[in-house]
Amino acid sequence: MEIEENNQIPFLDVLVTRDKNQLRHTVYRKKTHSDRYLNAQSHHHPQQKRTLMKTLFHRAETICDEDSKERELKHIKWALKCNGFSDRDIRFARKVRQHTEQQTYQKFACLPYVQGVTHRIRKILEKRNIETRFTTEKKISQILPTPKDKLPLFQSEGIYKVECLCGKCYIGQTGRSIQCRLKEHSRAIKQYDKEKSALAEHKFEDGDHTFDLEKTVVLAKTSKYHQRLIREAIEIRKNPNNFDRDQGVELSSTWNSVIRPSQHGIDQTSLFTSSEEDSSMAIETSATQQSRRPRHNPENNNPIDNGRENLHLIIEEKVVALVLMKRSRKVLQIFEQNRHHAKINSGCVSEKTPGLR
Repeated sequence: MEIEENNQIPFLDVLVTRDKNQLRHTVYRKKTHSDRYLNAQSHHHPQQKRTLMKTLFHRAETICDEDSKERELKHIKWALKCNGFSDRDIRFARKVRQHTEQQTYQKFACLPYVQGVTHRIRKILEKRNIETRFTTEKKISQILPTPKDKLPLFQSEGIYKVECLCGKCYIGQTGRSIQCRLKEHSRAIKQYDKEKSALAEHKFEDGDHTFDLEKTVVLAKTSKYHQRLIREAIEIRKNPNNFDRDQGVELSSTWNSVIRPSQHGIDQTSLFTSSEEDSSMAIETSATQQSRRPRHNPENNNPIDNGRENLHLIIEEKVVALVLMKRSRKVLQIFEQNRHHAKINSGCVSEKTPGLR
């Protein structure tokens, strides 16, 4: 519980000061506040950076009284400059906008922001009355290690693979621990319950099939439902010799160029091989749209309406082009580096880092 000190008491982000018979208020910041915001050089959509500045100015206008407003505005300008924003950016963010009637979109698409590419996709989607929202490809929090101990793979939710001695395999996913799901498979086999387990159905289908559940391979670990459905469908596509009851959520043939059949087993720590890491972003982009597709609906042979199908195809075509563009840039970088090293060895140029395009 907050206690008044020096005639001041904070409430959320408001600092209330008792001055004689008046209550004054300004923006409250903790002593540990570092004024560190989204840097101007970070790879985010410009609208997200403008929204940050507008939010700070709007908070100052709504919270501060006339005596403290000017001091707060100066502090905001100083903090934004420390985060790399120019005077022009700050003036542009402070402009009062006239409220105009916004366009109502029927659908929205969530895409990873790539400078110079994503805004072109946005224009194409807006012509089809589709709102575009942008996400960052990788955040600092995803790079830094977590202090918590990681759970063992079999005690986490995710996607797993069980191989049969006949040469076929089973790909499954679960939102509980994989170990718990394997126990259910084992119990269904002992009880000859074919309805609760595809493993039990395969074992007694034609001939006595044998598989060792202790040699189950964990393909991916994720707690998000939509991602599990997409990754399960990808692994089923990569392992065509399977005895799954269905092929998971429907995947467009557009992804055939980035989903390759597994030949030498699956890496237990990563869903994609090194050559497919660039495509993981594109596959995750369509997770929201793909996960809404029901696996089977006996009352309707075509459960996806034309509008959603068109949206799905548009996003896939544009993001696949983005993936191919990223791969081409990597090839050019490697080529430039090799050519520069060759010049260094021949003594034509000094040893400096080449500029990558």
